[in-house]
Amino acid sequence: MKEDLGAQVIDEFVLLIHPIVLGTGARLFAGAGPFVKLALVSSTITPTGVVIATYHPEAEA
Repeated sequence: MKEDLGAQVIDEFVLLIHPIVLGTGARLFAGAGPFVKLALVSSTITPTGVVIATYHPEAEA
């Protein structure tokens, strides 16, 4: 997946965010290379509190 981020071949990220706190965590894409700006496209909160967030990479200027 790290190679895919750098090659810009991923066009959508869908993250399911669970509302729990376990302490410090690891970065989701640690050491993946250059930062990619993401734009939130949509989000939904399920009855159990899980947030379903959809992101698209922002176009480069």
